[in-house]
Amino acid sequence: QKLEPEQRSQLRIAQQLTKADEPKVELESTTSVLKTLNNIGLAAFRDRVAALPARYETMRLEAARLLEPEIQEVNLPKRMLKSKDDIEAWLRDVRFLLLEKIKNGPLLP
Repeated sequence: QKLEPEQRSQLRIAQQLTKADEPKVELESTTSVLKTLNNIGLAAFRDRVAALPARYETMRLEAARLLEPEIQEVNLPKRMLKSKDDIEAWLRDVRFLLLEKIKNGPLLP
């Protein structure tokens, strides 16, 4: 099952991930790079780049919801794993969590 091109486009637009949303960065020379950074602002450029993973994650979740409206997002437990026993315990906990949640519909970990 795949999204229609219009659905993909709308997801990109909602997250400002289209070609039109890309900042215009001039790379011809040091002067043009500095001019671009002065126009955009280094902090704003850094913030925009830092936001990209979250925007793509949001787009992924929205796409999953379009394909599977009943999907449940599952947050897996986070903990430090220092040994094989830690890994085995974490896997048992995750397995139990997923088996309980799957009773209510499809999952998106």
